[in-house]
Amino acid sequence: MNAKSVSGSPAGKDVKKLRSDAAAACPALSDAAVDELVPPKASVTMQKLANRATTYSLAEGGPPLFFEVNDAHPA
Repeated sequence: MNAKSVSGSPAGKDVKKLRSDAAAACPALSDAAVDELVPPKASVTMQKLANRATTYSLAEGGPPLFFEVNDAHPA
């Protein structure tokens, strides 16, 4: 894939919003399941892709957990 990307670490409030958006997008997830997917104090890596999508992962170069086009969606 020939795509330019920009990586960074979102601020704590952005991680809280990601957790909130994930819970809203998947209402069947319990709070414990959301905590397991994205721990409250997790270091999240955000990657903005050339197609204007954004991916979120827990480790630099790790598999994406969520992607965002207009809203957060599980990967």
